[in-house]
Amino acid sequence: MSSSGQQKSPSGGKKACREYLDIQVGALKPRIILLCGNIAVQSFLEGARSITRVRGQWFDEPYGSKMMPIFHPSYLLRNDSREKGSPKWLMWQDIKEIKRVYDEITM
Repeated sequence: MSSSGQQKSPSGGKKACREYLDIQVGALKPRIILLCGNIAVQSFLEGARSITRVRGQWFDEPYGSKMMPIFHPSYLLRNDSREKGSPKWLMWQDIKEIKRVYDEITM
């Protein structure tokens, strides 16, 4: 864990698992992939940026999937507020956008 209480993943672990993950994504070809938290964002997006800067935005994935970074569930559990602009409020906006796109691509 870092001094901020966030878990850090060793880059060796990410590299070791990436090959298997790529095979699975290639086989399943999901239409939507949700990147939960900073580690997932840094693993999938070039020039990794902070989750707070990229959450809620759509990115195209090589297999034709749409990817959206979202807050990690543990971050949401640590932030109780549901006021406009809070992490939980932002997550609700993301969920509505994910549902909108899901409905579009499954029609």
